[in-house]
Amino acid sequence: LAFDANNVFEMKNGDIISTGYDDGRNLLIAQRSDSLGNRLWLKTITPQLAFQILFPTAIVTKEEEIVFLMQAEWSNPNSGGKYSITPHFTKLDKNGEYLFEKRPIVGDYDYL
Repeated sequence: LAFDANNVFEMKNGDIISTGYDDGRNLLIAQRSDSLGNRLWLKTITPQLAFQILFPTAIVTKEEEIVFLMQAEWSNPNSGGKYSITPHFTKLDKNGEYLFEKRPIVGDYDYL
């Protein structure tokens, strides 16, 4: 799986977490490797609340949870076919398992 890596984090035990995205398939990607570069896991996440991912980045918390931060474009079913662009957060646990995603509502626009 080829992807654009945005962020790389070194954990206290020497493991490396790298995060990125595949723009063509609208996927968030996280992987963890040991200090020798052996892959421990690779996760791909399709945000459930987003039509298109824009400008993704990530942080790793002190609990080693991964939080993806991005803007997301999505179709608002309550706006008569308009789309919205909002901040979007997707969180994974330290093993790369999906925890949740949040999308605060900001506003609509007409998609041309």
